[in-house]
Amino acid sequence: MTLSFLFERIPCTKCERLVEYRSAIKPKPLFSHYHNNPVPPFGDENAWLLICGLAPGAHGANRTGRVFTGDGAGVLLYRALFKEGFSSRPESVSADDGLELKGAIITNALHCVPPGNKALPSEFNNCRPNLQSLLAAMPLVTDILCIGRDAFIQVYKALGERPPEFKNNGEYRAGRYRVWAIYHCSRLNQNTGRIKIEDMVSLLKHIKKSGQDKKIYDKFK
Repeated sequence: MTLSFLFERIPCTKCERLVEYRSAIKPKPLFSHYHNNPVPPFGDENAWLLICGLAPGAHGANRTGRVFTGDGAGVLLYRALFKEGFSSRPESVSADDGLELKGAIITNALHCVPPGNKALPSEFNNCRPNLQSLLAAMPLVTDILCIGRDAFIQVYKALGERPPEFKNNGEYRAGRYRVWAIYHCSRLNQNTGRIKIEDMVSLLKHIKKSGQDKKIYDKFK
């Protein structure tokens, strides 16, 4: 499987519950069209940092077709990426707004929106090969940032290792990868003060400075 194939928006029907749910989501006022399909990875095909979230939001990435785009979680993430030089713009509005990532690629453990943001174990199992294929197709990736506990667990499962205890701002090793963890940047966590943009910026800054292979990192300065 080539990397270009991974980026194609091919409808998936492996999870009947998710297909039924995403197909039934109706556009909110002011929006005439929803993506309502699996949301592909987005970013630099030569990235050294892979960022993994849980799943598309019903009226966020499921609407726009771009991961972490269209809801509050994405607002925080893309602003932090811009501040640390990973994004060409501080805001991700739509899949065709011209924004580019540099040195980073973003994906989800689950490519389809689940009801109530809760996925079944079988649905994670069905989608796991997509994350494994993405990692296999990207040999320059050395670091994986997991946004939220669920993404953290699924990343470890994709790597064939038992997940350690999740810790906010945690740093781990898994095979050849350095794995990082942070609370999910959901609107709820932002409203309760559990995570702020300064937290994401600080961790991204730390990831950049923590032993990154200079020969790889120099390519993205």
